[in-house]
Amino acid sequence: MLRLQSAARASLCLCGRQTQKLSSVLWSRPFSVSNESDVSMQQKVLFTAKKPEKPAEDTKKAIRHATMLMAGGMGSAFMGMAPFASPNFFMIGLLAAMVQVHFGYGYMQRIYWTQRRRYVLKMERTEDASGVVTVTVNCDAGVTRKLKLTDEAPPGSEPSLKDIIEKGGTFMFIDKKAGEIHDPEMLDTLLQSDRGIREEEVTAEPVMEETKEQSLRIVQQFKDLTREHLDKIPEQDNKSSPQEGLRQLERTAQIVGSGCMVGGLLIWALGDWSAQAAIRAASENYKPQATLSPEGSDPPQMHGQNNTRVYKRLSWSRNFIVPLLEFMHFDSVMKMWLRREIEREREKVCDQPLKETGHWIGTSVRKGAASNSANWAPALGVAAAATAVAANRRQSRLGRRAVGERSEAARQPKTSRSAVTEKLVTSIDPSAGPQGTYQVGIDFKNWLQSAEEELEVDGLRVEGHIPAWLRGHLVHAGPAKFEFGDDEFVDWVDGQAMLYRLKIGGDGDCQYKNRWLDTWNHRMHREAGRIAVRETCSRPSLKNFWERFMYLFSPPNNENGNLHISQIAGSRCVSMSVGSACLEFELDNMNTLGKVPFDDELVEGGPLIFHAEPHVDKDTGEWVTCAIQLRISPEDMGLKPEYVVFSVMPDTSKTPGAPVQRRLIRRISTEYPSPVHTIALTKKYIVMIQIPYPLNWDGMLNAEARWLMNGVYEGNLNDYNTWQPERPTTIRIINRITGEETQTFETDPFFFFHIINSFEEAGGPSGEDEIVNLDVVCYNEPPVGFPLRQARSGDVEDWRGGGGEVRRFAMNIRTGECTCTGWPDNCFDEPKINPKVDGIRHKYSWGVIDDNGMLRLTKQDHDSQEVWKWEGQDVSRELPWQPVFVPEPYSNEEDAGAILSFVRDQPTGDTFCVVLDSKTMQEQARIHFPKGHHVPLHGHGTFICGGV
Repeated sequence: MLRLQSAARASLCLCGRQTQKLSSVLWSRPFSVSNESDVSMQQKVLFTAKKPEKPAEDTKKAIRHATMLMAGGMGSAFMGMAPFASPNFFMIGLLAAMVQVHFGYGYMQRIYWTQRRRYVLKMERTEDASGVVTVTVNCDAGVTRKLKLTDEAPPGSEPSLKDIIEKGGTFMFIDKKAGEIHDPEMLDTLLQSDRGIREEEVTAEPVMEETKEQSLRIVQQFKDLTREHLDKIPEQDNKSSPQEGLRQLERTAQIVGSGCMVGGLLIWALGDWSAQAAIRAASENYKPQATLSPEGSDPPQMHGQNNTRVYKRLSWSRNFIVPLLEFMHFDSVMKMWLRREIEREREKVCDQPLKETGHWIGTSVRKGAASNSANWAPALGVAAAATAVAANRRQSRLGRRAVGERSEAARQPKTSRSAVTEKLVTSIDPSAGPQGTYQVGIDFKNWLQSAEEELEVDGLRVEGHIPAWLRGHLVHAGPAKFEFGDDEFVDWVDGQAMLYRLKIGGDGDCQYKNRWLDTWNHRMHREAGRIAVRETCSRPSLKNFWERFMYLFSPPNNENGNLHISQIAGSRCVSMSVGSACLEFELDNMNTLGKVPFDDELVEGGPLIFHAEPHVDKDTGEWVTCAIQLRISPEDMGLKPEYVVFSVMPDTSKTPGAPVQRRLIRRISTEYPSPVHTIALTKKYIVMIQIPYPLNWDGMLNAEARWLMNGVYEGNLNDYNTWQPERPTTIRIINRITGEETQTFETDPFFFFHIINSFEEAGGPSGEDEIVNLDVVCYNEPPVGFPLRQARSGDVEDWRGGGGEVRRFAMNIRTGECTCTGWPDNCFDEPKINPKVDGIRHKYSWGVIDDNGMLRLTKQDHDSQEVWKWEGQDVSRELPWQPVFVPEPYSNEEDAGAILSFVRDQPTGDTFCVVLDSKTMQEQARIHFPKGHHVPLHGHGTFICGGV
């Protein structure tokens, strides 16, 4: 299988080299100028051409043929290899093939846009009052080149305009038959001018997933063009045509793709034939009622059909796989196969049957190997012995939990390591709504309708008194557009992002402004009038099967930062979401600048899946976050997920749109990557929680397969992960300076979104131990999700939004011990603390609770366990969300400040911002947004002081 994958990669590399060579030809194709008599002229506009549709269609056709052939060949090859490995290994191989084809398709798409950018659509000659002649060349795909000409021929190595036109070396290509020209003599005189280029300006609009910087980088080389560059262009290239280049691309694609297809079908046929032969041989030799014998070759009858499957595979290995792998020298494949079989059985049986099964497998494989080849006996013997030892040492987690863990937990006190409350923290009774729905007080149907307008309103109506010290910008992001045409998104996180800014100035002068986050995704949806590109949980509405198939290989371009606002490099505002790129915008005018251009080694190895909430150090301004990177191992082509912990220092470029350098802190390999919504910082450590909620590969692939077959993509964000309570929750303590993983703690499983705070203190009998405390809002299981369409229809059967239990984990760095204490009577979420106590011991926190079906703003005292609520709230109609704490300047009191929250008035649909005294939770002011203006359910926000 490794050789097959290597062959596939080599084929793609060959195709890549051919297309790269072709790409350089396309960039440098020249054209000849002739005096044709069937053209005429205008003084200002010298040349106006039609868009070159024919070459574009030829290129699309070549790309389509190449992708379909390579995808079909690789898919059939990996399907043919399925009998050689477990189904999961096959799925990983197929995923690797899809990734390879995806990158090949993306490379050919870039060639397509290279071809488009070569065509001149318009040429214009202007002359200013001083006699300076400027030639403006507008090419397809948004490329513009302005050439200011000199009066004389250029000296030295600088080319003249005539050199560029006659010898090529530029993206200019004029097909006179495609346009209209007036006065050919003036055109030819201009194009054959010996004048040099005094000054040159090149601009390019980004296409596909490009940024503006990448687009400019592509065309920047033409500003440095010299005569030597032009002389290096081969004569045969000058004689070629763009159409000939497209034919070369199509022929290369057909050869590579056809080879993949034929080879894949042959392997498929061979694999199917060998599987049938192995099953027949196993059926003849298998004895259903055989008993376990240490020296015999019959399987133990302890697992029913599982043993039948294992026996069939082992019989097959003795008769077919071992000789084949011996011939191909694939010892690693056999070891991997044996290890996988032991692992699969280990999860299904208890300890003693597992040991016997491991012993029998080792004996059987050693005998089978010896009977086929003396060379294979030692290698397989070592592999079988290693798996048998692993079976003895690593007991089944399921078996251990079923037999011994419950009795052990009953003997231990609740304050011991990994002790947690068994109380269901989200015990909400969904009984008050019509027809059994949970609609006690939250009107999801209207709260989740799309926003339609952008506003900028000064002089907002203010009730009450805003504290004189409260000055700045409250900025939120949130999903606000949930449908395009007749298409509706599947999950709330797919809604297109909108930014909301409330500016609080002096003397109670307040301004409201909202703007769409101008992303590539949103533009594509809007222009198509439907869901046109992939979102986190939604797919385009494509009626044709082949269109959906081709779309599987299109490059993802996740631009939809709709959940969190943060500041990077001290002052640059960014908006982020789950799996989205980091998008920058300007605070003053709310204009979107695009993706943050990260320029470092972290871009290698695959895209980073960002998480929603980064953490900013209150003292240093360091911006710290964690992401998942799905790397493809070059050794075995397996998927190697990693957590990547990194930061951005505050001294990086503060210029909006400038490249940003990240500092890699730690890479953590994991077999079960799960989402990390946020992290915590202490003075010395980064605290990261890995919950037993790994990515559900089968669920994601099945959803893609259903969409491919019938065009319907269903589910929500919860379907992308699987809750596995048999696994522990892991808390990792990482040194912020060295990146060393100082200590790792395991606790009973819990789910979380938000960390309240983490801090260090001295502990232990002598007070010399280092204790890291972590306050987390914990759930015993993931909250129940519901599809967006169901929520917008008002049919929500069970919404567990009441919050989780506050638990404090005290972790001893030296001894590795961890104790947990809970606060089961107080269930809340969306916690906020005073930023002044971030990373040190805190006393208070603020958040949101579900109080009998309505959301309430609360304050918690973590020492006395007292709780205060916003008592002035009309709970029958007012719905607050996502509080933001603003500390009072020059005050050392932890609870001195203000709580800001957008509040929805449900009967009218209007929104206002409430200002609460964070010490007493008494209402100080209400800032009313324009009447009738709809603000949908939004994400996290931040308060940026000053600037007003």
